[in-house]
Amino acid sequence: MDRIQGGVAKQQEHAMKKLEAAKDVGQSIAGFNFKEGIQSVATADEVGEYFQYTIDQKITLPRQKSAMLPILDQTIEGHKFSIYNEAVHAKYPLLGLKLKNTSGKPLTQGPITVYDGGVFGGDTRILDLQPGEERFLSYALDQGTEVKAEVKESLNPDMILKIGSDGLFANSDMRETKTYTIKNRSPHDREVILEHPIRSAYWKLVEPKKPAEQTRDLYRFQVAVAAGKTVTFKVVEEVPWGRGMGVSTNFRVPDGSTEVKIETTTEFHKLTAVKIVKGLVMPTHKTRETKAYFIQNVSEIDRTYTVDHVVRPGWVRLDDKNDPQAGPEVFRFKLSIAKGKTGQQAVREERILTDKGALLKTLPETLIKEYITSSVISADVKAALTKALSMQAAIADTQRQISELDKQLIILTADHTRVRENLKIIPMTSEHYKTFLEKFVAQDKQIETFQKNVRDLNATMQTQIRDYDQFAAKLDAE
Repeated sequence: MDRIQGGVAKQQEHAMKKLEAAKDVGQSIAGFNFKEGIQSVATADEVGEYFQYTIDQKITLPRQKSAMLPILDQTIEGHKFSIYNEAVHAKYPLLGLKLKNTSGKPLTQGPITVYDGGVFGGDTRILDLQPGEERFLSYALDQGTEVKAEVKESLNPDMILKIGSDGLFANSDMRETKTYTIKNRSPHDREVILEHPIRSAYWKLVEPKKPAEQTRDLYRFQVAVAAGKTVTFKVVEEVPWGRGMGVSTNFRVPDGSTEVKIETTTEFHKLTAVKIVKGLVMPTHKTRETKAYFIQNVSEIDRTYTVDHVVRPGWVRLDDKNDPQAGPEVFRFKLSIAKGKTGQQAVREERILTDKGALLKTLPETLIKEYITSSVISADVKAALTKALSMQAAIADTQRQISELDKQLIILTADHTRVRENLKIIPMTSEHYKTFLEKFVAQDKQIETFQKNVRDLNATMQTQIRDYDQFAAKLDAE
């Protein structure tokens, strides 16, 4: 029995030694001293993306008990706002606050209970907040404030009209104005944050010039609204806009705000010179045109129009300063036109153009005579055209003679045929037979003479035509 009790005592002693050894190991691992309690340095050490908080006071915790230990107990900067985002709620903003982490330590994510004026206001949740970082938090619906958002689209008052031979192109900026009407029905003044979405990079914020704050997806604008008052706030954005229209003298810009009418008047088109190159007659003309632009502003706002007038290749724009502008080029001018009014601008252009020309032998006689009598044609060209006209007249005279002989030959041949038929039916012993026979013989000789004359005239005409072609092909005059 004593042996058994001694064995039990040894086992208990051995167990107690193991327990003491385990305590020592635990202290070395945890760094705790169970006699002195928990002690730490008041710091927050960063470990990668996580943070380790150590407690800056000693705490005694009885065995098998638990306690909630505060790791941060200080005032953090914050400001109360009403936050409106149309995508969250179209009518009411949310009560919220702008929290700034002024603790100097990271704040981890978790729930937050908000008390407004000592009264429970609502619950919210915060994400990880670095030291010095700011974040908006919302905790309840602000039913004392109403917001109405209205959108209106219109073109920018400045418009560029590019007008060329292939039509009209209107370029401007499409302006979208979003008006927020904020009504504060509560007895307290409100600071309202308007969250306005940022669209593609093509959209540009025009008014206000700069938001109070900008995130990756939102503009934030701050608006003060006194108790019982209504305030409107406009956000204006623009995106490039352009339209093209077909060739016409009358245009209407697609949005209906502008009508354009173009009137072209030819002041003169006169001959300035003629030259002949290898029988090719090339006249030079000077042409002057005036193009008048009439632009009617039928919109409800005053507009400034920038018109790009395309000076065509070969044309020269003339102005009052006698400073010509040769095409191809663009002449830009501006017209400021009040709503409902019409503005106009005239542009004069001049062109000196040498035609590709036509072969001398294809020109009508009337045109050649016109060139010969013109005061702007050189003496050499006039002499060449006079000779050409003379050679053409000789050819025409030969053709006329051939035509006359052909007519006579036709008449003579028909009568010769009639006499031949009569000789067939009249008896050879008749007195009339001899008369018809003499006439038949005379006509036969005359027909031979006419035929020979026609052959000779045709030969002459071929020679004349050949000589004229050779003359025209080698003709140069300027």
